[in-house]
Amino acid sequence: MTTQCRADSDFSATEKLTVGTAVATIPYAFFLLANIYDMGGTHGLKFISYFLLAFLIPFARKPLHLRLQEELGIVALFLAWPAFSLYLGLSNGAEFTGDFGALSQATPFLAFFVPLLIVPVLGAQRVLTYLYYAFITMGIAIVIITVLEYQGLAMGYITRIPDYTSAFYSPYFGGIGEHRLYFLATLWLTPTAIYFARTSRFTLAILCLTGLIMAGSRSGAVIVLLFILWILLTVKKYRVVGAISAAIGIALGLFIFPGFIENMRQAFLLADSSALLIRYGHAISAIQVFVDKPWTIFIGNGAGATFYSSGTGAWVVRMETDHLDAIWRYGLVWFVAFTGLCFWTIRRLTRSGQATHKAHGLALLSMYIAGGTNPELISPLFMFYLSACYLIARRLPKRLSTVHATHSRTTLPDAPRHGEARRPGVPLPELGG
Repeated sequence: MTTQCRADSDFSATEKLTVGTAVATIPYAFFLLANIYDMGGTHGLKFISYFLLAFLIPFARKPLHLRLQEELGIVALFLAWPAFSLYLGLSNGAEFTGDFGALSQATPFLAFFVPLLIVPVLGAQRVLTYLYYAFITMGIAIVIITVLEYQGLAMGYITRIPDYTSAFYSPYFGGIGEHRLYFLATLWLTPTAIYFARTSRFTLAILCLTGLIMAGSRSGAVIVLLFILWILLTVKKYRVVGAISAAIGIALGLFIFPGFIENMRQAFLLADSSALLIRYGHAISAIQVFVDKPWTIFIGNGAGATFYSSGTGAWVVRMETDHLDAIWRYGLVWFVAFTGLCFWTIRRLTRSGQATHKAHGLALLSMYIAGGTNPELISPLFMFYLSACYLIARRLPKRLSTVHATHSRTTLPDAPRHGEARRPGVPLPELGG
């Protein structure tokens, strides 16, 4: 296959920007910020951002060259099956529109196709890098606003932050323990922290961890701490600086939000935790439906389908436990295929010889886990993120270990990649740099 056909869409994020690439970055940056700060599309910014992405088409520079089986798999998993689930949900009496209607639960999968348009313009590595830094802006906002709250400053402005952007828990009565700010996309600080920790940028990882603690995100903070511990144990050069950074992040977060420990204790240790009981009731009720109608476990109950939950004593549309919610809605067949794609991507990335790729793999794994603790797994952001990671992973060799990669660079410095002509004397660019 020619070099042109095997053109790599994953080039370095530090590669010099051309005029066209710089211009193309503007609608993409707007797209990221709109999907973080106007997640529900209340002001229409989210929908406008999708329209503006069409202006990227003239800047396409490197084709993806998807194979036929890839195209069929993507269409089946992210288009055909969601369309079937939409039909199934409506057949089961689901509402068509609304915040929890069938349409809103069938359309998140369309975001998987967005990187197919953006990556040929910006490259997969740059697309992911910009995504992480967009989440960093949210971490900065959480830290600054929380500090202002702690000092009792600018409350007239802070209390006007709209509900569609964030969630305020308990009104502000003069004590930070009574109040916390949780953006709807706060949990995405989890993979962002893992990425920056694995790539030795612990200052940014601290910012993410501090933001998670200040926002009171129990699951996100715990997952970040566990993954950072794993990184410290497996990468020797990170042990000292990583341990110090994690300690600083925890100290800062707890200093600003001292109620976090009590929040954690109530959620994980107390048997009568309201959140725990609600999720338990959701799970038992959903499993009972599977027992009564065994075929639904394979094909699901459809987008927007409701069930009576013993956890809340009411009819509910969506559970907080998103893995089970995905099976309830879209069925075990779809969920197994979806999870298989996630872990295939994670495995390819973590087996790469580059730290950047390993960081993407660990970050994706952390978000797959974290997304199951909140309604973030079946979301446009996760589908977008998975797609961008997949476009990097599909270009990597099938078998590549760090030792093998190091040995190849040492003994065969001029060896071309598969499908690439030999260019003696010219160092080969690394995938995703």
